[in-house]
Amino acid sequence: MSAYKVYKPSTDGTIIKQKQTNLYFDYGIEALYKNVNLQLLSYEWIHLGSFTNETNQTTEYEYPSQQNVSITSGDAINTQWNFKEVLKGLSVVLDGSTSTVIEDVVSKTDNGKGTIRVLPQSTVHVYQKRYSLKAVVWFQLDASSKMWTVGKRESNDVLTLEGTVDVDASDFLATPKALAGGGTVSVAPAPGIRAVTTIKQFQDCTPKSQNYLKSHEVGV
Repeated sequence: MSAYKVYKPSTDGTIIKQKQTNLYFDYGIEALYKNVNLQLLSYEWIHLGSFTNETNQTTEYEYPSQQNVSITSGDAINTQWNFKEVLKGLSVVLDGSTSTVIEDVVSKTDNGKGTIRVLPQSTVHVYQKRYSLKAVVWFQLDASSKMWTVGKRESNDVLTLEGTVDVDASDFLATPKALAGGGTVSVAPAPGIRAVTTIKQFQDCTPKSQNYLKSHEVGV
């Protein structure tokens, strides 16, 4: 049973999933990779409705049931780099228990309905879990027999692109009392996370990698 309406990670920046994609590969010369890190910003129990059964018989309450994926920032970045694809099959370990965030990536499902039995002379509040996630896109260059992390132009900071997305999961909760307030939750990191390697400033990267990224409106 959830005690609060909103939960935030007890530690910021934990990577819950990472995916690497090969952008191009020139055997024996160089290769460029895109990495996408997913982080949990929070999860919230979204109120779907309440119902009070004032009769002396058990009855059913119908509530809306629908899984949504909505980009809340960085829509242009997703169009260019498709960070939303990393959501597919996403699960997260919260306080030691594994929860499925989403099985397949969809923009919006058809309107659905769920039902719950409500005992006589009782009230029920129905909620759906919404995950708020941050996607961080960054790049690695394999050149000169070394794996480099692409940095910003004239800077030793990592070149990153960010977006946020909300996922309404197929996880529902019914409580006799309305939820309120906020708490924290421990978030387990995904295994095998690729670490940031030595930074190579953008202008020092190979001409091909610079041209590739600039053609996709990065580093310009």
